[in-house]
Amino acid sequence: MKPVSVEDVNRLVLRKQHLSDDSRAERLVEMVWDIGGLHATSAIGPYISAFLRCKDFRREDLDRELYVNKSLGQLRCMRFTMYIQPTGAFAMYHSAMKRTFETGYLSRLKRVAMPEKEYERLERSILALLRDGGKTAAEIKKALGVDTSLFQVLNAMCDTGLLAKGMPKGSWKSNLHTYHLFGDYYPDVDLEMEEKLATASLALHYLKAFGPATEADIAWWTGLRRSDIREAIESLEARTDRIDVSGLGNDMIVDYVDIRSIQGARAPKKPAVRLLPSLDPYLMGYKDRDRYLDKKHYGCVYDRSGNATTCIMVDGRIAGVWDIDEKAIGVYLFEEAPESVLREIRRQAEEMSVFLLGKPLPIKECSSMVPLSDRPPGAVMTPLKGQI
Repeated sequence: MKPVSVEDVNRLVLRKQHLSDDSRAERLVEMVWDIGGLHATSAIGPYISAFLRCKDFRREDLDRELYVNKSLGQLRCMRFTMYIQPTGAFAMYHSAMKRTFETGYLSRLKRVAMPEKEYERLERSILALLRDGGKTAAEIKKALGVDTSLFQVLNAMCDTGLLAKGMPKGSWKSNLHTYHLFGDYYPDVDLEMEEKLATASLALHYLKAFGPATEADIAWWTGLRRSDIREAIESLEARTDRIDVSGLGNDMIVDYVDIRSIQGARAPKKPAVRLLPSLDPYLMGYKDRDRYLDKKHYGCVYDRSGNATTCIMVDGRIAGVWDIDEKAIGVYLFEEAPESVLREIRRQAEEMSVFLLGKPLPIKECSSMVPLSDRPPGAVMTPLKGQI
């Protein structure tokens, strides 16, 4: 197969990520599966990611699948990060990450200087308390009469499959979740799957959502050991191939199904423009971001920990940054853009302000921003602070 261009690859990934105009999804749960999950560190991030990808999406659609139908749920998976995933895929994620979780659980105990016996005592007390129904961390702490913070304990119990996160208290922007016994909350969900099978399934799922990609990309995204990913890729030899992407290298792994899609890709009739939220799956899917971001702009998009801020995407490449407050929605473009692109950015900025705040806001075009790499942690949430 002759080398393919980065532009062709980006068009393919935009379709797989439901970010092109002709690929917006009809079904929310299927979309979440297709893109490898919704990054859920931010309370509002999953709602924005779904809004961009699903036709006629409303916030209650995600709430219904999370807390009523329970076809989606929250669990920590890739790189100890909270995601929203289809509950039917919980076994794959949990089993592939199980050893990593156990190591993380021990490190969390050390960070809070909690003896293992104390953790086990608290675990038993929490399990007994939640037999009567879900409670918030504050309610659990009050009922047990303890002074120590319980967040590390509750997180570890979720990671190991003992607890599940339920509906938050307050608005849709809240992270104050209730905690439930996992078996009570998801009575039909089995978390067990053979580890090597789970890892191979996860690697193939990644390629379907993000490929073509490198072995290093898969290892970075999952947070698993490079040797485990290499073994998984070897087991998928009959399902995958390696191709040469101009400018990215000749060792890009691709699912066989995608090869024909790359070769038959056509340029879209108009630019694909999206205002991505911070930590959107598209922004966090790769170790090497050269396919969609010039290195000179890297510090404006990613902080020192590799977390992505709110971005303006044009045809698969990051063209700038956006931000919003109560008075305006700001946009900062790295380079001059054609008027057709500017019109689409303005249109989508107005749609975003209506989605987030219920009203259209004026748009302010910012002339500069302080790079995230020069700012304290958390700046990804307000990248244009002081500029709007």
